[in-house]
Amino acid sequence: MSVNHDCLRCLNRSVCVMGHVDAALNPVVRAAMHDQVRLSPGDVLLYPGMSFERLYLVRYGHFKTVLLDAEGRSHTTGVHGRGEVLGMEGLDQGQHQSEVTALQHASVCVFRYDAWCDLLARIPSLQHAWFKNLSRSTRQAGQHMLMLGCLDGQERVASFLVMLWQRVGDLHGESLDLMMTRQEIGNYLGMTLESVSRHLSTFQRRGWIRLERRRVTVLKPEALQHLPLEKKSSMSPVRAPFQRSMGHGEQSLFNA
Repeated sequence: MSVNHDCLRCLNRSVCVMGHVDAALNPVVRAAMHDQVRLSPGDVLLYPGMSFERLYLVRYGHFKTVLLDAEGRSHTTGVHGRGEVLGMEGLDQGQHQSEVTALQHASVCVFRYDAWCDLLARIPSLQHAWFKNLSRSTRQAGQHMLMLGCLDGQERVASFLVMLWQRVGDLHGESLDLMMTRQEIGNYLGMTLESVSRHLSTFQRRGWIRLERRRVTVLKPEALQHLPLEKKSSMSPVRAPFQRSMGHGEQSLFNA
């Protein structure tokens, strides 16, 4: 099935792996694309037990990834946006383990996995961009785990706001959609709803952000970005040995 979509005219080409494909090869990509899907907030793209057959390139909008633990409790493990590729976690076992849900109006380009592999083999620049995408995803997952293990609640909320602000293009003075309820944000950050609300209110009192229901205007992004550094400088030297023990060339989340 060939989809009538021209990657060359896509507004998100600059953040998509397809942006690295030469214009002359655009017909090859169009022929390989299986479908394009538009989703509304709350629509489920992938669900546990669903057979692994396709990969999904996010054109616009955001998605959350949710895993269930042994007791059936849901845990938000990721937030994904433009240019990211969804569905790879199902390759290992042949079926998806996570539920992927649209947080906003969204659109994805769909490729069958075998057709995707053929494209990677035929287009070295796409293959390189794909591996960089996988590398970035691995790094972000590690940073999220480090955030949960090393940052306090206030720092986690600040890091979440900075992530959101950066993903939409570092827009100064423009309101951003928080995308999730405060309870969902707390789930993602390993915190309670009350703690998320308290820290958001603190940032607003300090003049760093302005809240309007589920929208936030980042007024002083540098204050949110520097919060972990400021706290780090005021910490007891007890944590210094951990920092000195990091391998040569490694960076902590505070300095990333």
